[in-house]
Amino acid sequence: MSETLAVVDFDRTLYNTAVASEAYARAVSDEGLLQSHELGEVQELAQNTGVSFDPFEYVRQLGVTEQQLDRVTARFYELVQGRFEREILYPDAVPFMHRLANSGVPAVIMTYGNPEWQAIKLRSVGFDIWPHILTTEKYKGEAIAKWLNPENGVYHPIGVKNPGLPPYAGHQALRHVTLTDDKAASFRGLPAGATGYLLRREGIDILPSQLGDVGPSISVVSSLDQIEVESFRRAA
Repeated sequence: MSETLAVVDFDRTLYNTAVASEAYARAVSDEGLLQSHELGEVQELAQNTGVSFDPFEYVRQLGVTEQQLDRVTARFYELVQGRFEREILYPDAVPFMHRLANSGVPAVIMTYGNPEWQAIKLRSVGFDIWPHILTTEKYKGEAIAKWLNPENGVYHPIGVKNPGLPPYAGHQALRHVTLTDDKAASFRGLPAGATGYLLRREGIDILPSQLGDVGPSISVVSSLDQIEVESFRRAA
């Protein structure tokens, strides 16, 4: 049984957040709350300044009713599972998660942001049934450091949803963590001995929020296909 826990980011690592934003803007427009380009312009401004943008909370702050918000969410699901189905997940996302599931390496998705919006996005592609953590801590490395018991060197992940499901279930003595993420800042505070993969997808513009340098324990890859899952077992 592997002693390594694979922690995998969601937005822009598995999930094409740009496509999701387009789908949500269309859902908002279909509900008659805003024109899709209006929401897109606000998001672009936020991203260009390195700020994370939460369209769900932005629309809520417009003073819409919960019923309207629920209808937007339902329409978003329809669009993601219909028109945007082939684009919403990167081509290497599902194969990578399947490799993890079949490897015997415990794994968990860890996603940062407004828990409501993150849960909606996970649910839109069925990843809400995968063991996952919804965190409001921007620097995942610092969050992971809080899991480590310095007395025995064992990690005890906090806030895992669906911990009884594979590939997370049944793993007790987790002595090593590897983090895969698209943001350099996410690795800040990662404990000594932990490793990671910084994903820099080819042909996709790097956002200001993704910029930064990483230490020698972090490998830079351009695809999830380049990550050898079997190496996670050897890392411990």
